[in-house]
Amino acid sequence: RGTLNTLGAAAEIAASEFDFAWRVVPHYYGMGSYNGVELFAMEYVAGDAVPELVAQQGRLDELQALRIAWQLFFVLDIMHVKQKQTYIDLKFENLRWVAGEDGAAGQLKLLDFGTLEKITDDPRHRGVNRDLLLGGCYLCAMLTGEMPDYSAAGLLKPAEPLIRMGAMTSGVRHLVSRMLHRNPAVRLATANEIFHELWVLVNYWDLPVVDVLASARRDLAAAENNAGEAADQVQAHARKARSALDIVMQRAPEQAPLLA
Repeated sequence: RGTLNTLGAAAEIAASEFDFAWRVVPHYYGMGSYNGVELFAMEYVAGDAVPELVAQQGRLDELQALRIAWQLFFVLDIMHVKQKQTYIDLKFENLRWVAGEDGAAGQLKLLDFGTLEKITDDPRHRGVNRDLLLGGCYLCAMLTGEMPDYSAAGLLKPAEPLIRMGAMTSGVRHLVSRMLHRNPAVRLATANEIFHELWVLVNYWDLPVVDVLASARRDLAAAENNAGEAADQVQAHARKARSALDIVMQRAPEQAPLLA
């Protein structure tokens, strides 16, 4: 009950902070008992299980996959930082997608908060690493239609070939490659980092094309102006610009001759 209430409150805070309003965690109404059995009264979730959507469609379109992962990593960030808890087994089938109405974006509903464990003082706690790895595997499966080979201990074989062959824009490919890097030590280390990178990518798909192009121009200018500074900063600006332009070309193919 505490987990559900805390996450519900965090979603309300996020709505005002980030200008979005969705409730990933089903609403909790209370508890009671029937014939001596304790019961929890929770919101009924009518959405579709994400694995079923992947099976039906072959793979999800990039924006839908990004939205699902974005909302998932928001919840993981709240769990890891505010509640100091991780999943013992974050299951793909517990991700449900509720389609939006009247043109509104849909939202994720995350089920089963009964299998959690406390985080120790170790910043690279195995439960955190496991949540991040599974979230990365699920994003890869949504984008490619194929789940990377993994176990509770980690990836059973490199995910690079699957990521390389998947149809995704450059910024998304770069992010998924970092999330599922064959060397665990160089993967993104927090749900917060991943959430914010996904947020940028979702905005490239959602914002007006003119605003995305303006963002790309700013990043290109920053890369040029910082050419004498740290190479990693220059590369980061260049990657963001390319990511924005790739998505514009997907959204508005008529812009392609102007961007070539």
